[in-house]
Amino acid sequence: MDETSLIYWVFSILIPIFISISTFWMKINKDKRENENRLTLIESKIGSHDEDLKEIKEDLKSQNEDLKLLHKLNTQSDMMLKMMDEIKQDLKKEY
Repeated sequence: MDETSLIYWVFSILIPIFISISTFWMKINKDKRENENRLTLIESKIGSHDEDLKEIKEDLKSQNEDLKLLHKLNTQSDMMLKMMDEIKQDLKKEY
């Protein structure tokens, strides 16, 4: 191989291959970095959603307790109204 054919081979074959491989390598690294950033954002959002779900569950538990208490109060109120009605009827019978 003479000097001109070697130079031709380096410029026409070797340098384009090197440029192609380095470009491909940089693109892969860039995509990998972007995916890592995306995963980090998703993980932080998941953590935030988990905390929100815990708060919502606690709120639901307290609301369920309040509803149970309200039902008990309603039942007691109905019983008191019935007792009052009975007392009124008893008083009417006596007079």
